[in-house]
Amino acid sequence: MIDQGIDTGKIVLQTKKIKISKLSIPYNFLVQTGKCSLSIIKKFVNNISHNKKFNVKVQNCEKFTYLPRFYTDIMGAIDWNWNGRFVDQFIKGCSKPYSGAFCYIIFKEKKYKVKIFNSKFFKTKLNHPVLNGKIFFQNNKIIKVYVNDGYIIIKLSDIRLEKKILLKKFFGKTFFNNSNELLRAKTLIPNVFKYT
Repeated sequence: MIDQGIDTGKIVLQTKKIKISKLSIPYNFLVQTGKCSLSIIKKFVNNISHNKKFNVKVQNCEKFTYLPRFYTDIMGAIDWNWNGRFVDQFIKGCSKPYSGAFCYIIFKEKKYKVKIFNSKFFKTKLNHPVLNGKIFFQNNKIIKVYVNDGYIIIKLSDIRLEKKILLKKFFGKTFFNNSNELLRAKTLIPNVFKYT
């Protein structure tokens, strides 16, 4: 039920809990929640058309949090100094239908923005921090990138370069975000009217 707060009204109907893989990307979450929404709307309409009473519940507002909207094109900057699991989850969290997690790469002495949409983390012995973001392997399908505590594999099909730059050789290059970009991603309050 709508009241003066944000998501604080009484609960009229609630869907059953569903399990979604932690390795999933937002698109998969949206598909699952869309199915749940359709199911609960049908149940809501059915209850009204058959004059059934709703079992209304009061929410415990102390048990939930409300965060501002996350805009991947501003806040999706990858910090290659994070542990690999965090880098991997962050990339997945910024994936389709959103605009992807991002970093930069130097190509022909120019800096280009790179968007990454999926990855897979492999834990290994600790690497030296100077290697974080370094691309140490490439074949015609994947690249491998060093992170703090291992490496991540990224399919070439999950990488988009700005301006459609044709970059065939990633090997030996380094993904990076400078400290200003990371600070901007953490602190900037986006204009909600610009990004709706």
